[in-house]
Amino acid sequence: GNIGIGFAVPVETAIRVISDIKQYGRVRKPQPGVNFIPLANLGERFIRAVEIPVSEGLMVVEVQSGSSAERAGIQGPTQAVRYGRYQIPIGGDIIIGMDGQKIATRDDYDRVLNTKNVGDRVQVEVMRNGRKVALTLTLDEGPRSSRSRI
Repeated sequence: GNIGIGFAVPVETAIRVISDIKQYGRVRKPQPGVNFIPLANLGERFIRAVEIPVSEGLMVVEVQSGSSAERAGIQGPTQAVRYGRYQIPIGGDIIIGMDGQKIATRDDYDRVLNTKNVGDRVQVEVMRNGRKVALTLTLDEGPRSSRSRI
C-alpha cells in the first residue's frame, strides 16, 4: 500500500525521457567521458601540499579516449602523488564551472548535465596550470553499457 512517500520529477526531465524512449527505445544520457575527484573530498591540507590553485572544483583524474571531453581539450593528470595509502592523480584540469554555474560537487555537475541532451554544447570552465580556460564540449552519449533496453 501507499505509505505517503511521493517523488516529483521535473516536467522538463519527463518530456526528455519520454521523447528518448519513443524515438530510441531507451533513455540517452549525455556522458562527457571524464572521471574526477571533488576537491572537497581531498581536504585543504592535500590541496595546499600539492599547490592546487583553487579549493573547490572537480579534479580530472581520467579523460576517456575518444570522448567528448577529450575532443573538447579537457586534460587529464600528468602525475600521481602518494597521499596516505592512496595514489592520487594530479596535474589535470579542475572543472570549476559549466554553463555559467559554479561546479564544486558531483551534484553540481549532475545538475547541469541533467538539463542537457545528447548533441547539446556545454561551456566548461577549468583551471589549468593556475589559469582559467574556457572550453566548449559537445555532449555525446558515450559508450553503451551492457544494460538491457527499457
